[in-house]
Amino acid sequence: YCSIIHKVSWGYRDNKWIYSFKALNDVFVFDHAGNYDKYLANSIKHAEKVRVGKRTEYCYINEIRRPEYITFKYDPWKDVFYRIFYPGYEVSANKDDEYYYSLVITPPVFSVIIIDSEFNIIGETTMPFQHYDPYSNFITKDGLFFGLHENHPEFDPDYLRFARFTVEL
Repeated sequence: YCSIIHKVSWGYRDNKWIYSFKALNDVFVFDHAGNYDKYLANSIKHAEKVRVGKRTEYCYINEIRRPEYITFKYDPWKDVFYRIFYPGYEVSANKDDEYYYSLVITPPVFSVIIIDSEFNIIGETTMPFQHYDPYSNFITKDGLFFGLHENHPEFDPDYLRFARFTVEL
């Protein structure tokens, strides 16, 4: 299959496991007894629903076009969650595999959904086109950091550079 349907991001907070699946709009919060609550944590800026794709001969093209949730992270300093969403990107079928592969491994566009500790969406920011890498990120007390996209004007393959994303509460 083109994509890993069951790809999941997870975290642990307040003695509960939190799961964010690639193709589901909900976030699931499990306790140790196996009971769970689910919370709608979908993109509010990109209305298209996330869906699981079918196997086809245009695997890369479908992967690029298909919206998905990339990761889910907790920021203990701000007491918020970040859910990174890829809205999909429209491409034509007349490029070479290298072009498609570069879009799969480094999506050109994504948004950051900010969710409070009660799982309410408090905002969403669409990041600038081909500026940051949604897969290369980490959190410190100073904020959420993203690696630069390979097409960012300041990208240098010899140095890892990161840009800070901050939330004003």
